[in-house]
Amino acid sequence: MLKKLVVACFAAAIVSGAATASAQFTDTPSGAFWSAAVDWAAENNLLLNASGTFNPHDQTDRQLAALWMWRMEGSPVAGTHPFTDVPAEVNAAVAWMLSQGVTTGTSDTTFSPESGLTRGQLAAFLWRLAGSPSAPPHSFRDVKAAWQQKAVAWLASTGITTGTSDTTFSPNAPLTRAHLVTFLWRYSNQSATPDQEPPLEQPDPERGNEPPPPQKSVTITVPPEAPSGNCSDRVTLGPYSWERCAWLRYFEDGQHHRALSNEEAADLIQRIWEEVGVEGKPAQPPTSELVPAGSECAKPTADGVIIGCYSPAQHHIRRLDSFNDTLLHELAHALVNGHPTIASCARIINNEDYQDCVHNDIFRCVADYLYVHYAGIDSAGVCGTMPPSGAAPSAGTGTVCDERECWHTYRSSDGELVAYVDAHYVDRDFPYDNTWASLIVRCSRRFEVETFVTVESGYLAANVWTDEISVVYIFIPEEWREWDEDTRSRYTKENVYSEGWEESTANRSAFLSSGNAEDFLNEAVNAYDLHLVVKNFDDSEFGRFSFNMEGAYEPIRAVTEECGWTWS
Repeated sequence: MLKKLVVACFAAAIVSGAATASAQFTDTPSGAFWSAAVDWAAENNLLLNASGTFNPHDQTDRQLAALWMWRMEGSPVAGTHPFTDVPAEVNAAVAWMLSQGVTTGTSDTTFSPESGLTRGQLAAFLWRLAGSPSAPPHSFRDVKAAWQQKAVAWLASTGITTGTSDTTFSPNAPLTRAHLVTFLWRYSNQSATPDQEPPLEQPDPERGNEPPPPQKSVTITVPPEAPSGNCSDRVTLGPYSWERCAWLRYFEDGQHHRALSNEEAADLIQRIWEEVGVEGKPAQPPTSELVPAGSECAKPTADGVIIGCYSPAQHHIRRLDSFNDTLLHELAHALVNGHPTIASCARIINNEDYQDCVHNDIFRCVADYLYVHYAGIDSAGVCGTMPPSGAAPSAGTGTVCDERECWHTYRSSDGELVAYVDAHYVDRDFPYDNTWASLIVRCSRRFEVETFVTVESGYLAANVWTDEISVVYIFIPEEWREWDEDTRSRYTKENVYSEGWEESTANRSAFLSSGNAEDFLNEAVNAYDLHLVVKNFDDSEFGRFSFNMEGAYEPIRAVTEECGWTWS
């Protein structure tokens, strides 16, 4: 009997209130270190769309900084910018920042508006806005990146900053809205600078945002026990399988999965090199460069071995797509470059054996540590010594499939219920020919069913005018295998679909619009296979994918029912 979805709609209310410049925010009490700055910001029209609450402890991003700085300067008119990822409401602000030399973007075509902002980055913005003035050296021991030196020195000399202590500025610490507005207030009115800079984050038990303890140096070794955590059942399925399990849930989370500029990457690399120890770790951190989307980050060598984005010989990282997960993966390779077991891999010519060798026990332990401590992601539980026989360790969650990928479910750290299946067939051009893709259905924190396809590497870019991505798909019934070619061709012409797919925030996924989700999921749970073709914005082919639909009903039903849908 066919399973049929009966939708009970949960509509999201859209509330639009009148713009206000009032500084009477319920979460900005008199005497808070940011209260005077918020009053100033409201009076000077920086907070045009704010009312009720200021949300002082929320982390800020690059687009908010651009908007507030632009308004602080009187909302001047500027030309255009070349960035393709900037929302319309901040176009003028970003164009002005570019025209003033405050920013050059994170690449030739990206500004990364949703990327979080650090204290060091804001220091550079304000220093450039002031005309890049000279200043005497600063006394902060933790400001090590070359591009931060003059900016931080100027902030200290003008009193815009007093540091987080007598000897620290904390350049890599994220900025909250309270700290951003305070820095801008001081920039505009330097005489109002307090004697002591406020703490980086005021603990608030109701928000659960106690500041994390400082990161201490650690030396990573491999424990004798076999892996037995969340994704340990994936370790024997291939070198990247456990990473799919570990990273999948974060692809639409800008906090964990975002673009890094060369300056940000240099800071992160330096910090990790100082704090993480591994046997044989090279004395100096690797160099790094950002390569454009679609670049050949992996190239075949003369002996047939394919070297990835980290080049051991040059001790250099080429960051494909510039995302945080790519950098952490390659940094793990760089950290273990001198480890005896990794060094021996250079003698292996067969590429498959080479990949297994360099993603071994020590690599998994180092990579898992980096994900946990530098991206705030739960441990994948893959650190440990693999049995000599190569037998699978004790399983975590999920089921290992022998031939076709199975459907899995898990609950994310944000409480979202997620069902997904990895593609059992991927057809993409080099260097993406060995990458993976997943079909995902989840109940979001807003209790909305979200259905999307996500890919490991490459940008899924929508048509700039419509925000739509061309996705052509067909659900294949089990009888397909018994049909002749004419019957298959006729079925394909009558049952192919292409509508309602949209670009994601991280450009790694294509989302099915909510209006088309009911029909799609009804077909999905009764199908044998899903064949899907994705095209780029210029109508060139991005890739072809096939997903196993057997066993999809129970996982999808669980997710949709959590969001209030019912099945008959």
